[in-house]
Amino acid sequence: MKMKAASVFLEKIKRTGSRLAVQEELSAKRSKSRWFIVGSPVIAMLYTIAVFIFPYSENLLYILACIVLMAAASWADIKEKQIPVVVLGSIFIINIFHSVFFIGNYSSWVVAAVFSALLLGVHLIKKDAIGTGDIMLLGLGISSLAAENILLFLFLSFILSSIVGIVLLAVKKNLKAIAVP
Repeated sequence: MKMKAASVFLEKIKRTGSRLAVQEELSAKRSKSRWFIVGSPVIAMLYTIAVFIFPYSENLLYILACIVLMAAASWADIKEKQIPVVVLGSIFIINIFHSVFFIGNYSSWVVAAVFSALLLGVHLIKKDAIGTGDIMLLGLGISSLAAENILLFLFLSFILSSIVGIVLLAVKKNLKAIAVP
């Protein structure tokens, strides 16, 4: 991945003829990612503090924190084709805290690990089929659910990504240019 980023960087320098233009573009990307670096741990800390103050509202707080963090991860994946590690780490910490202290459901973690391993195998066979960030996000999504909701989650996530792919195909009309997160 780093070799690809370096070759893209060198290609942009060749096209623009200036390192300054490329540096400005990288600086703009870094400023966008600062929101993730600061915001994700803040949401995780707020969740942790709030569940001690309002333990009876833990499930609602958990759902809200997961929705915000997964929406941020999805947005970053769509816009930048990369999910910030800090967002994934915050979701992971919240999921562990929720599982250990409140529900004690460990079967979803086993299903998440098996499903992630299967998707990792698909990724290793065909790199363009699914990205590692998508694999981690799906695994974390599965681990945050009760066992009876896992199949519904997988069905909805694949249906929604298919709908996005169909819409992109209708808009771009170029099958090679479409990458569906």
